[in-house]
Amino acid sequence: MSRKNGSPVPVAVCERAGRLYKRYGWNTVCEMLGISSSTLHALKSRGFKPAPRPLRPIPHDFALVADGRSTTWLQKHYHARPQVVKRWLSEVPTERPKCGTSKLPMPADFAARLAASKTLKAVAIHYGVHWQTANRWRSELPQQDRHIDSAPGWVERRFGRAA
Repeated sequence: MSRKNGSPVPVAVCERAGRLYKRYGWNTVCEMLGISSSTLHALKSRGFKPAPRPLRPIPHDFALVADGRSTTWLQKHYHARPQVVKRWLSEVPTERPKCGTSKLPMPADFAARLAASKTLKAVAIHYGVHWQTANRWRSELPQQDRHIDSAPGWVERRFGRAA
């Protein structure tokens, strides 16, 4: 049932109506809660529980549209709440997108290129990747292949090479 303005009666109002009905009269409860006498009668016949709401049906094109789409995108597209989209996804088999991005595999000649190069940035530029990707590849190499024979740093230049 709904109130005078057409909105459904919330659970809290249903419970409050039950408590007030036991203590006060019929008309007083209707005035206090702003509901009609027919709404109060319906609440009383249901044991002061809210009316069950029908579930929103799954759209006809959901299986086609949902493949590879994120939950957020589906919520915006169908103007639906997260719980509704989650229920639809559990009922309709769709392919879900993977979280994050896939990591690039290390090239086969990476160790040789790293040994021949002066800097890690030069290796990253050669392969067209970010320097952190090249650094991750370097960390996947065995310990003896990780070293870059580069120009001396400021410590070596100032104090000489440590033997």
